[in-house]
Amino acid sequence: MKIEFSGRRIYVPVDDADCGFQPLPKSQYLPYRPLAETPSLLLSRDRICDRCAGLDIDVLFPDRKHMVEDRLFHLSIVEGHDHEDESGQDAEAMVKVKDLGILDSTLQHSPCPLCRLFAAVRMRRAHDADQGYYYLYSLRPPHPFNWIGGSVLAVVGRDDYELQRKLHDRHVPNVRCISCATTGLSTAHRNSLPLRRIQPSSIDYSLVREWIRTCEASHKQQCCVPGPAPKALKLIDCENRRILRALPQWKYSALSYMWGKPQPEHDHRVLNGKLPQALPKTIEDAMEVSKQLGFRYIWIDRYCIDQDDEAAKVVQIKQMDLVYKYAEVAIIATAGDDPSVGLPGVSMTCRQVPPSAWVNEHQLVSFPLTPDLTIQKSRWMTRGWTYQEGLLSRRRVVFTRDQVYFECREGTAYECVDDGLRAREFNVFAKQKDDTPNHPWLLLRHLQDYCGRKLSYEGDALRAFEGVFHDFATRKYPVLQYHGIPIMPPVDQDGWNEPVPTTRRRSERFMVGLRWMNARPWKRRATFPSWSWAGWDVHLKHLDWHGHLNNEADGNYEVSAEKTDGSLRDFDNDEHFSELISHPERFSKYIQFTAWTVPIKIQHVSQIIKSGRPTKVLTSPFLKYKSDYFAIFDQGLFSVEAAAYPLDDYCDLQSGPKRFAPNVNSSPVIGIIFGEHEEAFRDHTSGKRTFIMIARDYGDYFERISQIEISMAMFGDPLGGLFFGHGLPRGYFEGPLKGRGPWEACFVGKERRRIRLA
Repeated sequence: MKIEFSGRRIYVPVDDADCGFQPLPKSQYLPYRPLAETPSLLLSRDRICDRCAGLDIDVLFPDRKHMVEDRLFHLSIVEGHDHEDESGQDAEAMVKVKDLGILDSTLQHSPCPLCRLFAAVRMRRAHDADQGYYYLYSLRPPHPFNWIGGSVLAVVGRDDYELQRKLHDRHVPNVRCISCATTGLSTAHRNSLPLRRIQPSSIDYSLVREWIRTCEASHKQQCCVPGPAPKALKLIDCENRRILRALPQWKYSALSYMWGKPQPEHDHRVLNGKLPQALPKTIEDAMEVSKQLGFRYIWIDRYCIDQDDEAAKVVQIKQMDLVYKYAEVAIIATAGDDPSVGLPGVSMTCRQVPPSAWVNEHQLVSFPLTPDLTIQKSRWMTRGWTYQEGLLSRRRVVFTRDQVYFECREGTAYECVDDGLRAREFNVFAKQKDDTPNHPWLLLRHLQDYCGRKLSYEGDALRAFEGVFHDFATRKYPVLQYHGIPIMPPVDQDGWNEPVPTTRRRSERFMVGLRWMNARPWKRRATFPSWSWAGWDVHLKHLDWHGHLNNEADGNYEVSAEKTDGSLRDFDNDEHFSELISHPERFSKYIQFTAWTVPIKIQHVSQIIKSGRPTKVLTSPFLKYKSDYFAIFDQGLFSVEAAAYPLDDYCDLQSGPKRFAPNVNSSPVIGIIFGEHEEAFRDHTSGKRTFIMIARDYGDYFERISQIEISMAMFGDPLGGLFFGHGLPRGYFEGPLKGRGPWEACFVGKERRRIRLA
């Protein structure tokens, strides 16, 4: 807030500059008033424009039980989805309370505070004109505040029912509504959603402490302290600013933040157990928050892990799950890109003040409908290291630009809404919650969420996920990993029931982990093998959650890991496997196994078009992006094309072929079949599918470059009909292909080969 001095008088703008508005001319400033004055003195009647003069607080927030007869239409909320209510007997109507007329951005500088408020929160799509005709509606609070009751206000465009319904759309960020705030000078209206007025430069720590106490009292089983404590843990004493070896009885907090680029004025080195004199603002603020919440000790990685001791770093990184699980609360800094920003509201960094206005003794305040999406769209949410920090914590206090958000394993709380801690459907970390902790396949979901996040150093791809791996390795059904590929326990999935034992060998369970696909192309990480997701900076999609390859005939995989001296260690030999897991540094990135392979060519769609062959683009139903590359199964009389999904970013799908097709064609390419092949497709079951890894032949080894998926659902009518525009019905072929359909012909020419994969 900018304060202007003129003689003995102090002038302040009606709205804070932090709102994003341009400051008003000094002629429109109001004299500063002591807090003892009544709110009605803030705005005299001549400052309310004719448009807003007729508004009455009881009209804005009516009793919802009497809204049915005046409603425009009804919205019923069932599990987060909208549908029109045909009963006409509910109180969830969206009711028009006033025609606001023409609104545009110039009104954000109007002397009328209500016009400024309405102009700031009007719902507009990106392509809408700045000027438009708007209505003011009263409606039931959408998710996640629908359980609280009361009413909120929304400024919606004329006859734009699609936009009105986006109030309930969880994928639309930055949508704001209006309600009444409870402050020292005002109270919420009896029919409004109760809000809290956010102070720009202070935090109500008693509120956060109350959330923590409620969690401790109500969630003793879900949010309790786990098993063994982390080893050799060091903590910061926030009182005397020293690094100490933690004692078992000490309660501590942990900070999750972004390191950012190194700052010369900030030194992370710890000398004689003392913190540096100058610390980044986020570090200083986190220590203050920890003390205010009642925790003298805090864990911060850059000071509590010796950055110059590689062996100590490895130990601490592998137990990152225990560090955050044992912390009483994780303090999460989502504002800014580095630790120089600070925690908004704690010290020097002020929070964004929402637009507001007074109506009689009530203060109208705007608030975001999707505060959780604000966190999900932050840069903190895109970083690799922060994934396990948010996932593994029991309680999280999240500092955003405009408020504090709290989430434990069983509930959430918002600083802007006066509702306490309660269970809600839409949470930041809800999809990461383990509703069925005994299911090892949950790890695949976490891998999909983690992959594609940003890392400053590509060598951290596995390190930043070590805590999650360690957590799953210590569960009832432990999941181990080799170069990031999960090795599921010897159990089969039975829906979401308790897993059932299986006799499938470890080699096959490892091969299942190789059946991942990239959700879009990105780039190679040469530090890791090409067969691992860690070898590619890609978004991940797993094809198989069942723990087996669905084909007994191919269940005789024999996988070996190659050591740096060239010797092999068998996955199915317990002694060999123990060495592989305990001492991965002794092994190279090569694995060897025997599998069925098929000859394949790769072509870009432009090359197929030039050849004059009709082509239909086919994509996997499990992936979101369309591929312009095809794997060609050339059988002489005809060819079958299936969409190939390249891993590297030099396959630019928008501007055509760059290096992918030429590079692939310059050396032999094969398809490695994982699981079922043509025999499995003869029963024409639409659910059948198989995965083929495309690998480039470098002479003494292969390297993964792409993959395809073949399923009955991709072929259309299994008994005949068109296939990729070729018009080849079943029974078209003669000779060795007689009586076969194109889905079976994909596997003609297959042979069993020994593969050395890098």
